[in-house]
Amino acid sequence: MLYNKNWNKPARDIHSLDSLIDWLGQQRSTKHYPYYDPRHCLLKQYYTDMGLTSVSVGEHTLYSREVCLNSLPDGFNAIARGHLFTRFFGLALKRALKLKKARSWNTEYCQV
Repeated sequence: MLYNKNWNKPARDIHSLDSLIDWLGQQRSTKHYPYYDPRHCLLKQYYTDMGLTSVSVGEHTLYSREVCLNSLPDGFNAIARGHLFTRFFGLALKRALKLKKARSWNTEYCQV
């Protein structure tokens, strides 16, 4: 049997904000993406690159052969939507990092 160095690695959570941030960091920051084009939107590209097949992403939903979500992960749609003139991968990365920072601040300072 061949040795596979990835055998005991935990599976990556493709619905996590960290995973989306990692992927956005690998994209060309100046590349524009359409938000309303279901064939080329940011989230379709992301989930396709994560290995899902026959991906269909709506404003709140994700359907593929492997996954069916009636609610996208919190914040993913806001990151992708941005504003009309801010739909570039680099600016989406900034929105994602800002959301992560806000979440970490909330969990750090607002614990009961």
